[in-house]
Parts: sequence; structure tokens; C-alpha cells
Amino acid sequence: MADTELPQSQSSWRQWRAVGLIGVALSAPLAAGYFYFLRPQYAPLFSNLRTEEAAAIVTELKRQSIPYKLADGGGAVLVEKTRVDAARVALSGSDLSIHGLDGFELFNDSDMGLTEFAQRIRYQRALQGELARTILKIDGVADVRVHISLPERTMFEAEADRPKAAVSLTLRGSGTSNGDQVLGIQRLVAASVDGLALADVVVLDSSGRVISPADPSAPSNAVAEARAAAPVATPRRDGAGEREAGGGVAGSKAVSPTGETAGGRPAGE
Repeated sequence: MADTELPQSQSSWRQWRAVGLIGVALSAPLAAGYFYFLRPQYAPLFSNLRTEEAAAIVTELKRQSIPYKLADGGGAVLVEKTRVDAARVALSGSDLSIHGLDGFELFNDSDMGLTEFAQRIRYQRALQGELARTILKIDGVADVRVHISLPERTMFEAEADRPKAAVSLTLRGSGTSNGDQVLGIQRLVAASVDGLALADVVVLDSSGRVISPADPSAPSNAVAEARAAAPVATPRRDGAGEREAGGGVAGSKAVSPTGETAGGRPAGE
């Protein structure tokens, strides 16, 4: 009796084990599919960050309870793909300074008690920061520093120094500077600073090489190519219409056999 029960129990155990193995085999793909397809997808919020910039962003994300991940050796901050826009808006509403740039929000604080010199320095810093933020939006620019020299105003305009500016660019990857983009940056800076001439804006790359044109007033590459491709119009010589209309030599008068001109006067008059 005991001998017959033992094989039955072993057979039952084998059946349950087979059922368990089948269940594991079926649940593993389901779990993998759930993990792959239903897990939150992360997308870059900011990239090409310095260490201190990434630390400031992470601190603000933690404060606002926004999940995040770090990538690219800490140089990129990622958030859930569906929350990228909301996270950007949330960070822009804070006092966080992305890329370490302070703009005109410097004037949010009261400037009472500041000297005229301190106010001028604050304005200079704010203008530099705003220009850098704008240049950072240009394709291919990873980092930028803008330096502006604003001389003190004097009563005698002839004796006043001219404003000057220098822009240091760091391009993404191994990108090379585009001549039209560089000229555009020069024009942007010159148009933003009162009295700043285009020739007084110098643009350098990350290796310290000057990449701005020596003569900014010269036509850019795109303009030069367009002018070269344009057809050259041949000027019409004076009197061509008269030759076509009168059939004779330009400027000549028709004389009748009687010696009178076409106007009815003698040819000599």
C-alpha cells in the first residue's frame, strides 16, 4: 500500500513542478514586456552642463519632487519624457540660473542704497547674461561667455572711449564655426549695446582663435554667393530705341528731297 502511494506522490509533485515551470516561463516575458514598455521613458532636460550647474538643477528638482536621472557622466539631467516641458517651466519660474548666467532678474531686488557705479556694473552683468542666453539658443553652441566693456559717459563725446565686446564660443562636439553664424553673433551683440560698433565685437572659439571676420562690413558668404550667382544686366546704349523706331542712325534727322526736314523747316535752319 505504501509502495503504491509513493509513486503517486512523486507523480503529483512532478506535475506541480511542470506547472510551476510553465508559469515561470510565461510570466518572465510578461514581466520583461511590462518593464520595457510600461516603465517611464526619460528624456534630456538639460545637457552639456558643468558640475555646478547640474548640482543646482538636481537640487531644484529634488525640492519640487520631480524624478530625475543623470547621464553623460553627470553632464546631462533627464526627467520623465511626459514631464519635460512641465519641468522646464517649473525651473524657469524658480531663481535657478541655468549655465550660471544672471540676466535682468538681477534688478528684481531693490537697488536702493547702491551707488551709480554699482548699478552700472549690475546692468553690465545683466546684459552679458541676457546676450549669452540668446547665443546659447543658436544651433551648435554648447557654451558661451560674453564680456562687454562699457566706458563711463563724459560731457565731451569726442574724448569718450568706445564700447567693446568679446564673445568666447564653445561648440558642440567637433563642430566648426559657421561664418554667417559668427557674423550674426557680432550683429546681435552690436545691436544690443548702445554705441557699440560691429568692428569692435571680437568672437573667439574655445581654443582662443579669432573666428570673427576682419572686416565685418564685407558681405557674408551667403550674400557673396548670391551676388555671384545673380545674372549681370547689360546696360542699353543711348539712342538704341531711336534706331529701332526710326530705322536710321541715332540722332540724325530725316531730310526731304526738297531740302526740308521732317518738321517742315529748311535743312540749314
